[in-house]
Amino acid sequence: MNRGPYSYEFVNVEDAEQDEHSLLHFTRRLLALRGQYAQVFGRGSFDLVAVENQSVLVFLREYDGKQVLVAANLSRYAQSLHLPAEERFTGLVPVELFGKSAFPPIGRAPEAGEPVEHGEPAENGDGAPERSPEPYHLVVAPHGFYWFELRSEQALLEEAERRRQVQQEEHPGALPMLEVEDGVENLLVPTMARGRGPERFEGVLPDYVSKQRWFGAKGEHVERVSVADAVRLQAEPYPVYLTILNVRLAEESIFYALPLAVSYDRPEERLEEWPRAVIAWIDGPRGRGLLHDATVRRDFWSTLFAWWKSGHRGRSLKGVYESSLADAARGAEPDEIRLLTGEQSNTAAVINGQFFVKLYRRLEQGPHPEPEMLEYLTESGFSFVPQLLGAIEFRRGRSTSYPLGLLQEALPVESDGWHYALDVAERFFDRIAGQKLPEEARLPGETNGGGFRDDPAPAWLEEVAPELLSMAHVLGVRTAEMHRRLADADAPNLHPEESTAADADALADRVRDALERTRPMIDEAAETMDLGADALPADAHWRHAHDRLERLRER
Repeated sequence: MNRGPYSYEFVNVEDAEQDEHSLLHFTRRLLALRGQYAQVFGRGSFDLVAVENQSVLVFLREYDGKQVLVAANLSRYAQSLHLPAEERFTGLVPVELFGKSAFPPIGRAPEAGEPVEHGEPAENGDGAPERSPEPYHLVVAPHGFYWFELRSEQALLEEAERRRQVQQEEHPGALPMLEVEDGVENLLVPTMARGRGPERFEGVLPDYVSKQRWFGAKGEHVERVSVADAVRLQAEPYPVYLTILNVRLAEESIFYALPLAVSYDRPEERLEEWPRAVIAWIDGPRGRGLLHDATVRRDFWSTLFAWWKSGHRGRSLKGVYESSLADAARGAEPDEIRLLTGEQSNTAAVINGQFFVKLYRRLEQGPHPEPEMLEYLTESGFSFVPQLLGAIEFRRGRSTSYPLGLLQEALPVESDGWHYALDVAERFFDRIAGQKLPEEARLPGETNGGGFRDDPAPAWLEEVAPELLSMAHVLGVRTAEMHRRLADADAPNLHPEESTAADADALADRVRDALERTRPMIDEAAETMDLGADALPADAHWRHAHDRLERLRER
């Protein structure tokens, strides 16, 4: 087939390989999952389970004490079914194989005091009501299916306990001990792997990754974490690797960057200093050391900056790590490092008070909007944003790239817009505390047809908060200038997009959700503060805000 939507130009292996949601990847995951239960599906007994809904096929496969229950919807419509309350199922917990989610136990009798739906309960010989297990209810999507492993509750509790305990030798502090013959490269580089080291290392990563602040999929089950690639930045005085992790969730795989280092100097003190950053103990030719997130060490940022300045192309088994740096930063030496802890999704530091370095944690394929916009604004001479001084990315093949971080001009803390706004707002509230707002400030004024004010700020506000108005004016002007500069860009990715009615609806929905979350917070805060009724937004204010949102939808 050379033409049409299913030709090789549109449907091909290369595109499917790059799309984690493609049918190719889904089929691979399905086959890999079935391979884990190959004996059950291939050699296990086959028992049909009778259900009233004939559109759903339910059967049980069992081999060597392991049971897998399959429920397949043969209909193109969603179906409901009830598993019979058979004794062989009673008390077992269905664990869905794809997401490893545990469902409620099958056939558990209602607890005492719970209502019984089907008539009055019978009484046993002691006069107490006899509680019998109820059928187990499931809903299956159109042409959907479930694979459940049936586990006892006790087995699940024991497995959870085993996961908390390390299979390897334990060091005081409940950290696993990983033995290496040569060094940490035995755990990270496949061609230098020794024994079961990489397997054991990847076994401790899911629990570690899920507890990190930069991990974005909080609450989701991490099925597996593997080392997708690694490149060495430094060998001495301690090894430093920039690694890329492949975090496998139930529905997708996500790449995360994790710089790693092994600290051999004062490891016990380091453990107390960086408890959340430490992954495991390393035992090898150099003795015992701590394997940890390298970004907690200030000298790591010096190492990264030096590697950045060198312009070297770091080659790994999977690709190339490339860096770019402006001439303004090439002559600098990293003397003073200040770690930034405010941001959670990425990791950053300030070097010499001049350079702001950010490492992206979650990696996305293709250009990153932040360095792309900063590069254009820097080249176009726009001086009201930090100047872009460099970037680093991982390239795999000719067309696949993952931005890893950027280097830009550092701004002094006092000139940061957010902190300045907080400081001005604090002084504003201190100044108006106990004052009664003017009458004209209590109700919303008239607006134009679009719902936005045309008139200048009222005189009373200029007297109460002159700094706040001045700052808002400057920030508004600079933001408008930045957007106008971006709108003139030649790069296709920076061209403005026409907004649609759907965009207006989405914006209105987001603002309405914010209003609905904000009002209870204000009411709750007012109960703990000595405020008069006239100091709080009146119902008219809230109605006015909702009216403006409706007008936004109508534009």
